[in-house]
Amino acid sequence: PAYLLPVWRMFMVTGIRKNELVQMRFADVDLERKIVTVRNSTAKNGKAREIPLDDEMLATIAKLQAEAPSSTAWTNGPAHVRDKAAANLSRDHIFVTGANTPWRHNLLRAFYVCCKRAKIEGAERRGSVDIHSLRVTFTTLSIDHGASPKAVQAILGHSTLTMTMGIYAKATERSKRDAI
Repeated sequence: PAYLLPVWRMFMVTGIRKNELVQMRFADVDLERKIVTVRNSTAKNGKAREIPLDDEMLATIAKLQAEAPSSTAWTNGPAHVRDKAAANLSRDHIFVTGANTPWRHNLLRAFYVCCKRAKIEGAERRGSVDIHSLRVTFTTLSIDHGASPKAVQAILGHSTLTMTMGIYAKATERSKRDAI
């Protein structure tokens, strides 16, 4: 679905973790500096970091912000239903469901549904492909296309280069040929 394209793109161009993405807010983005800050409260290691964004991702985030409805826009139904729905709406979160509520565990379900439609083998619970595979793919492709391993380490928020290179960076056919 179209509302998921920005989510998948953000994973692929930043290598961000799922929990960092679902908690990301518009206030975390600096459009002038072209970065998003992963807050220390959402980072896995508790350390804030900045991730550069490309122009297309910045434009997408700006568009999502302009289109974000306010919680006062919910006017249908009984008052108790309206109040509950309005409380779940988010104008602050960048990536939201089709109902404009923050993603949580349902993002993983959406990932598996999209993979099934795309006929990606191994994309199922306890399978060989999961949402974290997007982070591994980001790392592998970044290094394979000439990115500095230290820069990739900083983007991912790893404390050691060994973690980035040993676990995340995979040898590709291209990188093996380039080595020869």
